[in-house]
Amino acid sequence: MVTVRSLQYLLIAGLTALLLSCDEEGGDDGPVTNDEQQQIERLAKTWTADQVTYDGVDVTNVDFTDFTITFSEDNTWTTEDGDPAFGASGTWEFAEDDLNTLIMNGIPVSITTSTDAALLRLRFTLDNAPVGRTEGITGEYTFDLSAAP
Repeated sequence: MVTVRSLQYLLIAGLTALLLSCDEEGGDDGPVTNDEQQQIERLAKTWTADQVTYDGVDVTNVDFTDFTITFSEDNTWTTEDGDPAFGASGTWEFAEDDLNTLIMNGIPVSITTSTDAALLRLRFTLDNAPVGRTEGITGEYTFDLSAAP
């Protein structure tokens, strides 16, 4: 005959087993990152120029033959061969409520990344805005970039 005490032990053992089998936070899928962190991870690397256009004209081999830009997770960027569109370095942040627009040294830059984060497009217009030690040339720039190996 089963006694009340035996039922209590059985109930406690069952509840303990049930509680131990439950995962915290709903599973083992790893840490959850928000959309902004995912976009930062896509950006934070060194990019090289595939094609650069200025007002629709290809200027890759004219002004940007050795162009690279490196975005860092600390909201800074550096370039090589970035003149006349970029200075040597600066800061960036996302535009308010828009993860597809960067504000780079005060200039809005539209960004598009490929699904695999291997390609990046930067599109912006300079209006005689100062960049680095010189002034940028007024016009629309489009940088089609690939992630550096």
